[in-house]
Formats: sequence, C-alpha cells, structure tokens
Amino acid sequence: LETYLKGFQQPYVWGYSLGGRVLQKVIERDLIPLSGAILESSAGFQQEPFDRLEKDKVWAQKLSSVPIDRFLEEWYSQELFKSLR
Repeated sequence: LETYLKGFQQPYVWGYSLGGRVLQKVIERDLIPLSGAILESSAGFQQEPFDRLEKDKVWAQKLSSVPIDRFLEEWYSQELFKSLR
C-alpha cells in the first residue's frame, strides 16, 4: 500500500472496514503525505475485540504476502460479500 500510494502526490484516500484500519496505521505512522482520508466502518485497532484484531492481522498478512487477485478472491468469498457473487 505504501509503495502504491507513494506514486501519487498527497492523495486523498478512502478506507472501508479492514482497509480503513490499515489506512489508519499508515496515517498514524506518517508513512506518506496525504491531503485527506475518509475512514468508513473502521473503528480502529484499540476498540476492536481481541478476536477481531487477530482475524484482521491474518487478513493484513495475506494482503502483504499473496498476489492481489488471490487476496481479493479470498476477501470477497466471505459471507459478508455473498450478495456480490
């Protein structure tokens, strides 16, 4: 994500759910200059129950270790996205 976003000059970014939590960490660590950010349905890491945090860590690890098409296939195969299939 950091490498991708560095290709833009101070972008506006939007993160939803896990993407919002990942984006929150990018913002907290001041990894890249942003013009603005929208975090939707992303309560953050501190408020999340431990089991949710552990699941998010697994997803974050997958995001950084598998090809994006494989990650998206697994991500959208979740019950939450059933109506999109």
